Amino acid sequence: MRIPPCLFLLLAVPWGSAWAAGTLKTEPYKVELTIKNEAISRISPRLFGQFLERAFGEPGPEAALVEGTNQLRPDIVAKLKQMRIPLIRFPGGTSIDYLDWRDMIDHVPGREEGRPPSIDILGKTGKTITNQFGYDEYFE
Repeated sequence: MRIPPCLFLLLAVPWGSAWAAGTLKTEPYKVELTIKNEAISRISPRLFGQFLERAFGEPGPEAALVEGTNQLRPDIVAKLKQMRIPLIRFPGGTSIDYLDWRDMIDHVPGREEGRPPSIDILGKTGKTITNQFGYDEYFE
């Protein structure tokens, strides 16, 4: 992230000057946090969502499929509905920036039948994740 020069000067110069002059206090601050089970205001349900993530090293939605199919198990669908999630982001996570989205759909021109597995190039682990649950199933 690039910090604008004016913001950098506001943040860094006073602290840097105080530190250089030996006047910057470095003692730890006491922080108190109280958690109560009461609503203090309403938040729009559109603000929050959930990932249906395809993370390397984790099974992702494929762990919740009806065996031998590309469909989520009915009990998983029921739990997702019970959670009343306003937005489910699929696929989610950082790795999606480095994957070919076409690997998650059927009938790509020039590709033989089936979906190839995705290879983790972000973490450079070489691990793969299946594309058994892809865009077709998500939108269904």
